[in-house]
Amino acid sequence: MSEDELRREIERLNGELFALRALLFYFLRQLQPHAPGVIRAAFDAAADHAEAMALRFGADASPLHVAKALEIIEDFRARIVPPSAGLA
Repeated sequence: MSEDELRREIERLNGELFALRALLFYFLRQLQPHAPGVIRAAFDAAADHAEAMALRFGADASPLHVAKALEIIEDFRARIVPPSAGLA
């Protein structure tokens, strides 16, 4: 694969990732008022899964990859789940 082809593939993957993140974010945001417990549980499960994969793969897991995954999960949680929703 040439450098130019690699750059195009990276751009394509970045576009795809952006689209999927936007879709997931707005889907969860729309669903949250109707099923706050489900949304809260989904965020908890996603964070637990990311942490479990880090433990499972140990030294083979990229610390940056795992940290970024947890950062994205917590960022989405903070923007979707109202602070008072965690108290119910």
